[in-house]
Amino acid sequence: TISVADSGSGMSEDVQKKMFEPFFTTKEPTRNGLGATVAYGILKNHGAKIKVSSAPEKGTTFVINLPMKQMPRCGGKN
Repeated sequence: TISVADSGSGMSEDVQKKMFEPFFTTKEPTRNGLGATVAYGILKNHGAKIKVSSAPEKGTTFVINLPMKQMPRCGGKN
């Protein structure tokens, strides 16, 4: 489990619902709104589960759970 939190401006429920959509941004129009979408895609491709908790003026927390996978043994006997 990886947890990342900040004490920034936070997000409304409406923004949280849209934040992983391609081209969605709350920033200036020169931003392309793909960062969260790309990160979400990479995490999902690795089987991760992502939980977002946020409230305006209270900050945001992302909790990422990645599945554990057994690595194959190389060569020798144990």
